[in-house]
Parts: sequence; C-alpha cells; structure tokens
Amino acid sequence: MKSSTYAVLIGVYLMLLGPLMLIWPQEILNAIRGLADHRILLLVGIPFVMISVLVLVHPVTIRSRGELLVRILASLTILKLVILIWWPDSLAWTMNLVDKIPLAFLRGEGLVVIPLGGWLIWWGAKAMRLPSQQATDP
Repeated sequence: MKSSTYAVLIGVYLMLLGPLMLIWPQEILNAIRGLADHRILLLVGIPFVMISVLVLVHPVTIRSRGELLVRILASLTILKLVILIWWPDSLAWTMNLVDKIPLAFLRGEGLVVIPLGGWLIWWGAKAMRLPSQQATDP
C-alpha cells in the first residue's frame, strides 16, 4: 500500500474520531473499554497492523518529510497493536492510567488529532497527484 493511500485512510479515521473526542470524551473511553475483550481487539487491531505492514514493505516513492512521518506513524501503529495483542492485560493497565487523567486531556487530544487527520488527508491527496506516485501504480 502506498504511503499516500495510508495517509488518507488514517486521516479520515482521525477526522472522524477527533470531534467525538471533543464532544463526548467519556463515551470514547467507554468504547475503548469495550475493546477489552481480546477477540474484539484482534478484530479491530489486525487490519490496522496489516495495512501498516503493507505501507512499510512498499518501496518509498517520494523522499520527503511527509513520507517519513507517515512511515513512522505506520511503525508506531504496528508497535502499539502488537503490544496490545500479545500482552492482553496491557489495555486494562492503560485504561487504569487513563482513568486518572481528567477528561479535559482527552478533549485536548481531540484538538491535536483533528489537525493531524487533516494534514494526513492533505498530504496523501497531494502525494497521489505527483507523477512519481502514478508511475508505481500497477
């Protein structure tokens, strides 16, 4: 998978999640607690790991900071989900830490996630229009 496609996909995901974090932070935490069942975590996490691995095995088409940031994001996604999947108690441990943080912090995270999602969509769309990206299409 090309980095530009991954950037748009994750950007849309973040743009959908960010406003919810701003408006209903407690409901977001409750939804995350619902992932405590290991089967649901696998169902949600494995596709994210798969597309992140696909980004990392695809050859670099654009040598830019944006490409590097998207590849770092894919690497961190893999690392986070592998820890959550292989160490099933890590989600419960993380939720215990998050319960001690005020909801304003989660709202602040939403304020960071929205522009990050917008930037990912913008960069991905821009990279898709470059001739070097189109040359690698099958």
